[in-house]
Amino acid sequence: MSERIKYIDALRGVAMLMVVIVHVEGFSVFIEEFHMSFLRRFCEALMLPLFFFISGFLTKPASGKKLTEKCIQLLTPACLLGLLYSFYIHKSPVSFIQNIYKYGYWFTVTLSEMLVIITLITKVLRRSKFGTIAIFVVAALLYVLKIPFNHIKLLDTVGDIFCFHQLFLYFHYFAIGYVLSNNKPVLNKLLSSEFIVIIALCVFSSSLYVRFTYSDELLAANLLLKIYRAVLDPILGYSGIFVIYKLFYDKCDVVSEGILGKLLQFIGRNTLEIYLLHYFFLPKLPELGIALMHSQNIVIEFICLLCLSLAVISCSLIVSKIIKTNKITAFLLLGAKPKFYIK
Repeated sequence: MSERIKYIDALRGVAMLMVVIVHVEGFSVFIEEFHMSFLRRFCEALMLPLFFFISGFLTKPASGKKLTEKCIQLLTPACLLGLLYSFYIHKSPVSFIQNIYKYGYWFTVTLSEMLVIITLITKVLRRSKFGTIAIFVVAALLYVLKIPFNHIKLLDTVGDIFCFHQLFLYFHYFAIGYVLSNNKPVLNKLLSSEFIVIIALCVFSSSLYVRFTYSDELLAANLLLKIYRAVLDPILGYSGIFVIYKLFYDKCDVVSEGILGKLLQFIGRNTLEIYLLHYFFLPKLPELGIALMHSQNIVIEFICLLCLSLAVISCSLIVSKIIKTNKITAFLLLGAKPKFYIK
């Protein structure tokens, strides 16, 4: 495994760890005031943009057969575990289908849709020099399309079922990752520019401050603030992705050999298993939430949530090992590539 792959794995590990931290804070300690905590704002600002960027970065053009196999691998465990989790939280299968977030299992649905879109564009325009432009145009159109889907009831219902809201919101991160992966000279030029690095740091810190200062409710209060957020969120996401990517790119030796780096790589190589299983191991600890709310100490908050998150991740990986002892359950519940797919 090359050093570049190692630092990408570590980046995936960071994104997965932030996802679990946010879910532990939301589903375990479950204190409404925490929605305004700096730690949660920071994680929410980066985790999904980073995840989709890396997913796009690692995506390679695939044939129709391979695309079908990949989508089956992503959708089968998400649907089965999503339905199982619905019963676990005393919800009906119908509510799972209609729920916009699929009780947490929307990510692989949205990722499958992104893979289909990218594959269609690259296949249709594989001999055209306008392929990259087409990807950007589609990404921009999808981001704009979220507006009518949010205001027309029928479209809103369809969007909930097929997770179109998340597709429209995050596809552009996936697209940028895909384009930069296929244009490494451009990426290297951006990373080597000190001016761009300084600008990205300033933009990220100032954008994070604004998102931390104004609540989601306030930003959604009127049309002008909604437009402001629609512009602010991508700026925050892209500047944050650039800053953290630059950090891991420059420190790839430390990431490859350090203990922390190896831990993040290990998490990054097992993100699908952790994502699919971690919901079942989120503890209910409202007393801890009350204690952390009263302490108002971000260091204590981070240590507590990190320890809980690592415990949840450990439980998920232990169960995944058990599931993998059988090839059928490994395929159905974890998306492991079945034997009949191997040539």
